[in-house]
Formats: sequence, structure tokens, C-alpha cells
Amino acid sequence: MNDLLTALYQELQNLIGFHRQLLDLVRSEKETLIEVSVKKIQDLTFQKEVLIHSIQQTETKRIGIVAAIAAEWKIDPTQLSLQKIIHDVQGTDLKRADAFRSVLNTLTILIQRI
Repeated sequence: MNDLLTALYQELQNLIGFHRQLLDLVRSEKETLIEVSVKKIQDLTFQKEVLIHSIQQTETKRIGIVAAIAAEWKIDPTQLSLQKIIHDVQGTDLKRADAFRSVLNTLTILIQRI
């Protein structure tokens, strides 16, 4: 179980990194649109497509890990949210629960900003 939780945490960290990069690109794109630089807009669009693809790949891995955790916990994967994992883990591993809570908060903020 610890290996699955560690893998999930790593994929969530990857998602945070990709979303931070995407936020930076979106900000650059906005500035470039104001400058009306067609070449730079094309470059930023390509970079954004690459990042979105990376996000999709990481999300697919995360879904697989969550399905494996759900199978171990004998629950429906659609019922396994990050909040439930935090709740269930905090009784035995407060440090890990806090790390997941931090990841959840960070991802939420980044996605809202994008």
C-alpha cells in the first residue's frame, strides 16, 4: 500500500509541476497576445500542447494508481477521492496525510488560476 501511495503522491507532484508550467505559459501567452507577435504565439501554443499532453499522460497514470489503491481497499474507484485518502491515511501516517493535503490545495489553486 505504501508503494501505491508514494506513486500517487509522485504523480500528483508531477501534475503540480505541469500545471505551474501551464500557468506560466498562459501568462506569457496573454502578454504575447497584447504584443501581437504571431511567431511567439505559435511557439507558446506548441509548448502548451506539449504540456497538456504531459498532463493527460500523468492523469492516466494517476487514475491507474487510484484504481489499484481502491482494489486494495476493496472500494469502488469512483468513490476514492484524494480527500478520502487523506482521511483514511491520517490515522496511521499524519505526515503523509499532510503531504497529500498540501498537494490537493496546491493543485486546486493552480487549476483555478489557469
